[in-house]
Amino acid sequence: MLGLPTKPAPPEWVTSETRKIRGLDLLGLRIPVERIGQTLLEAVTTISPTIRYLSLRAWICRRYALARFPHSWKSFREFSARIEAAAALGNLLVDRNTSGLVGFEEGQVKIDAGTGRIKLEPLVKQLAVSAYSGPSDALKLSFSDEHLEVPGLTAERGLALAEAVEGLVKNTAFATKTASDPNVALFNREELREFGEAFPIGRPDGAERQILISCLFSEKPA
Repeated sequence: MLGLPTKPAPPEWVTSETRKIRGLDLLGLRIPVERIGQTLLEAVTTISPTIRYLSLRAWICRRYALARFPHSWKSFREFSARIEAAAALGNLLVDRNTSGLVGFEEGQVKIDAGTGRIKLEPLVKQLAVSAYSGPSDALKLSFSDEHLEVPGLTAERGLALAEAVEGLVKNTAFATKTASDPNVALFNREELREFGEAFPIGRPDGAERQILISCLFSEKPA
């Protein structure tokens, strides 16, 4: 033991004579993994840990339709940005260290600004309604194509999920105010905190939770 080095020298630079070739799988070792991913786990493997953004996206689509806003991506994005900001800020006001939030850093900056009321505006360049469009469509919660500027909800899954979220948040001041005036953008901290308490981003609840589970592990896969 006394002969063992206590301060080993730093490792030497290691070089390899092999030539790297990207994109080739000569032995086919990736085929089984890709086959599983493309069939049994489609969409599941592309969902981030914050699966509840699928629920929020469905609720945004439903609220947008009920507001009878124009069939315009620009208008839909502006509306979505306000809802997403409310969810992020509300969760941060409940717990400043909430993980998995889209707009986490910018949300903290807004909260630290110390103003009485907070204006809801985009916290990130790529909104969750865009980032989660692939998984949402793949799980048959929504549908979209090049002709649809605003995503639609499927009656069997997407609409049911949106209604489940509505049941959780409908009594909050935020949900009530946005229902009567979908363009409202100024809210006080207590209103946002109440919304965050009703919709904690990491804990799907009730019927919403059951719908998400049934989408991920469907008894009758599409």
